[in-house]
Amino acid sequence: MIFRPKRRTIPSTCFVCAAPGDGAGFEQVQTRMACPKCKGRARLVSSNALLSDVLRSTRPYPLEGSGLNAVLNPVIVDGRRAWADFAGGGYALFEEIHPSRDHFDFVVQHIEPWRRVLVTWPGWDRLDPEILNRLDIFWRSSQRAALLQQDRPPIASNAEAWDFVEALPALDFVEGQLAPAMLKRLSELAEAAA
Repeated sequence: MIFRPKRRTIPSTCFVCAAPGDGAGFEQVQTRMACPKCKGRARLVSSNALLSDVLRSTRPYPLEGSGLNAVLNPVIVDGRRAWADFAGGGYALFEEIHPSRDHFDFVVQHIEPWRRVLVTWPGWDRLDPEILNRLDIFWRSSQRAALLQQDRPPIASNAEAWDFVEALPALDFVEGQLAPAMLKRLSELAEAAA
């Protein structure tokens, strides 16, 4: 069986101020984006630090890359929780529709093709192995960031963000071995979505 999600039209307005927006290039995300003005007011939930200040690099090169997804999230803008997605030297800010405790939860509940795991649960064993392997990477990234964060104060500056990123242990991903805890969490999220 091939899974084809229903095509849903996401309004291209900012989820904070309803200003006209452009979601081009983000069709796989099942939620609205923040406009540049609102994105500039995003603060880390953990420390209340302005995200743009944390990203303003104290080094000759920027703090960037998708690895930041597990580190600099979630954020809040004018009382609304959101999730930043870092790529290509920039970032976008997406509305949280379903409560998410970490980046893994956000991805699984809001972004295709990974969202289809919840829709087809418990038939996850019939899904494309590449989808599950990528989910495993998201899971392990979120878990290692959470473990490292336990012994540190919340990130409140660019220097602290650099220290945190540089202290992250290497990702212990083994091809074909899905984390049992990840499968348990997927089951919990699927049950909540049903």
